[in-house]
Amino acid sequence: MSQDRVYGNTRSGDPITEKEIETLSAQADAGYDVDTLLVRRGKRGRPALGLAPASVESIRPDPRLASEDAPVARTRRNPR
Repeated sequence: MSQDRVYGNTRSGDPITEKEIETLSAQADAGYDVDTLLVRRGKRGRPALGLAPASVESIRPDPRLASEDAPVARTRRNPR
């Protein structure tokens, strides 16, 4: 009995064999349902904070203020 060649592993650790590649290739050749892919797109990542995309702001606190705030931030992140 010969073992299938392993081309790598998936994120879950399952081996990627020739059979897996053929299956994925057949799915790609058949085409994907775009509507299904678009519905799945919105369910990944962080949930939205409001109705519009949030902006990312950068601040530069005074070093003294940052050092005083660090213990408070640690306790808020890890309340134990």
